[in-house]
Amino acid sequence: MAASARTNNPKLVRALERGRIAFVARPRVEGAPGIQRFMFLLSPEDRGDLHRRVVVGKKRLPEPGANEREWAYVDKLAGARNELLADLGPSTYTTKTRGVRHQPGARIIGVGRYGIVEHGDHAHLTYGLDPKTERAELHEALNIASEASMIAAVFNPLARWSRQATLQYGGDAEDAAPFREPSIFPDELQARFGDLRFLPLDPELLDYEGSELVLIGAEDEVRAELADAAETRTDATEESEPERCRRGA
Repeated sequence: MAASARTNNPKLVRALERGRIAFVARPRVEGAPGIQRFMFLLSPEDRGDLHRRVVVGKKRLPEPGANEREWAYVDKLAGARNELLADLGPSTYTTKTRGVRHQPGARIIGVGRYGIVEHGDHAHLTYGLDPKTERAELHEALNIASEASMIAAVFNPLARWSRQATLQYGGDAEDAAPFREPSIFPDELQARFGDLRFLPLDPELLDYEGSELVLIGAEDEVRAELADAAETRTDATEESEPERCRRGA
């Protein structure tokens, strides 16, 4: 959607994309506490040949309603969901100081439905976990709620100061922009940014590896947006979603 096509009507709520979401965590090397990587997989409806892996930088989602910001980026695109997990399996390696080390593989810790929703002059990424999801301590640590809504924006890769440079040379990281130059986007998409440092999330901007996002916790509109995002929900089959992800269905 072109930026000019967006509306400033604060009451307008319109779904731009719906699909399945899977939250994935990869533990640290065996014996070390915590999570090495946290990400989520987006599989849009009606686009069976496109699946996205989005890595969350600080390994947690923003706190709902706290105006908290978290950074994320599109790490990998694939034609099948199982390809998104193919490079995250378990491995064993040897170090000079600690000998043989085992790296556990990534595992799916929650699945559900998501929606990318236009709301006035901004956009939300909303999700709701499947009702059968069993809550666990890891969900709380990573701020994965049963349902949530996050304001989402995509950064202009041609902004003068990159987030990487800001972190290295000083300054406010929250005001930094992404680090890609030249643009990862084709000219017609890059032109939407103009002189802006970011645009409201548009699904088309997620179709490029390296696209960098900021996610901001929100909660006021979560119920209405989730109802819209889940409008086309289908009944669960006997096979679990994690199995379908690994199988690439």
